Amino acid sequence: MKFIAEINIMPHKELLDPQGKTVAKNMKNIDIFCVEDVRIGKHITMTLEADSQNMAQEIVTTACQKLLANPIMEHFTFELLPLETPMLAEEHTEAETPILAEEHTEAETPMLAEEHT
Repeated sequence: MKFIAEINIMPHKELLDPQGKTVAKNMKNIDIFCVEDVRIGKHITMTLEADSQNMAQEIVTTACQKLLANPIMEHFTFELLPLETPMLAEEHTEAETPILAEEHTEAETPMLAEEHT
């Protein structure tokens, strides 16, 4: 069974985000004055094959913990959706109901459906 994982990796709130601060500070240069804060992270779309939803969830969690996110500086969340037919990332819509939405922090014992930082 194919799945698509929409992964968001963000810096911890406690850490400075110099890139985000620079963007927020320069919004006034394009006549946008209402922005108070900007945090910049990464968005990753991963298509994978797994025997079950649980296996797909484990694969994505492992990839994030061991490769995609730096647990010292970042936390990650992801949505896991079944991919019935091949579709391009542009065809993926927010209206689809996710099978799974997760937040991950290192503070907790690494488990599925937990937050990892």
